[in-house]
Amino acid sequence: TSRDVSKATGTMIAGVNSPYTQTGLIDGETYYYILTAVVFGVEGEPSSVVSATPGWVVESVVTTSGAAFQVMPTSIATDSAGKAHIHYSYIGKTGTAYNFRSYYVTNATGAWAPLLVYQDSDSNLYGQPNTDIALDSQNTVHVSSLSGLASGALYHAIYASGSWPINYVDFAYCGGSLALDPAGKAHIGYFGSGLRYATNTSGSWTSSLV
Repeated sequence: TSRDVSKATGTMIAGVNSPYTQTGLIDGETYYYILTAVVFGVEGEPSSVVSATPGWVVESVVTTSGAAFQVMPTSIATDSAGKAHIHYSYIGKTGTAYNFRSYYVTNATGAWAPLLVYQDSDSNLYGQPNTDIALDSQNTVHVSSLSGLASGALYHAIYASGSWPINYVDFAYCGGSLALDPAGKAHIGYFGSGLRYATNTSGSWTSSLV
C-alpha cells in the first residue's frame, strides 16, 4: 500500500499467470504494484509503479437546478469497450408551463458532455416521464423518450453525426421500455390505451395493443 513499492519492500505474489486478478482487497484502499518477468530463472528489472483502488468509483456526471418540479428518470447502457452511455430527463416549471428535456451523455470520448435529445412543453402533466437507451452491435445509440406531459408523445431517436433525428412513435403516458433485435431494429413496450407494443422492423413505426 506504499507508493514507494520496490522488490525489496513489496509483497511478492507468487505463482502468477496472465491474466491475473487479485482478490481479498479492501474497497477504497489504494494498492501499488510493480511487475517483473522471470526468464529461465532470472528476474528482470521492475516496471514503473502502477496503482489500483478496488470498489465503487462514483463520478459526478451532471447537475440540474432551478426546477420547481423535477423528475429524473435515468437509463444506462455500455458499449463494446465498456464505456457508459446514459439517457436522462427532467421536468422543470416556468410559470404555469412544464418543460420536459431529455439528454444523452457518455464518457466514451473522455469527459462527460451532455447533449440535448428532445424537449417538450405543456401546461399540464399527463403521465410519468420516461427515458430508455440501448446500443446495437455497431455501438450505435438508440433512445426512447416519453415526456409525461399532456402531449403524451413517445419518441425514438438514433444518434447520428452529432444530432438526434426524432421519430414520433405513438401516444403514451407511461412505461417506455426499449430493446433492439440483432438487426438493430427497435422494439418498445409502453402504456397508452392499455399495454402496447411498437416496432420499426418494417422500416416505419407500427403499434398494436398487447
